[in-house]
Amino acid sequence: MPRLPLTALACLALAFGGAFVAGCGGDDEKESESSAPPAAAPAQTSPDSGGASAAEKTSVEMEDSKFIPETISVAVGQQITWTNKDSYAHNVTSTAGEKIDSGNIDGDGTFEFTPKQAGTIAYTCTLHTDQNGKITVTK
Repeated sequence: MPRLPLTALACLALAFGGAFVAGCGGDDEKESESSAPPAAAPAQTSPDSGGASAAEKTSVEMEDSKFIPETISVAVGQQITWTNKDSYAHNVTSTAGEKIDSGNIDGDGTFEFTPKQAGTIAYTCTLHTDQNGKITVTK
């Protein structure tokens, strides 16, 4: 029996039954590559980050004269962003640990800080002395 009719028969069987996918020509290698999910890109770290991914960021909101959340944990080199959700000013000033001094942050304003050493940082809003927070920084 000639080869061409068998190939045509296999393709017809595929069209009706789907059982002979690999036997119906085409570039199997390209097909399998395009159907595989893309591989995840490895996280990028900055040279001075101490291992924290450049994409890792932590957010703290200042609202109703509170830091939300009050306590956070980050790695050395991980960026922290405070956002003032109130219509009045707040600030972020460390009382223990690595120095932080944001100055006043008006409503809708932000402040960013990246810790450079492991340890505990206690901080307050000097405008609202009962507004306190704590950062645990790991290596």
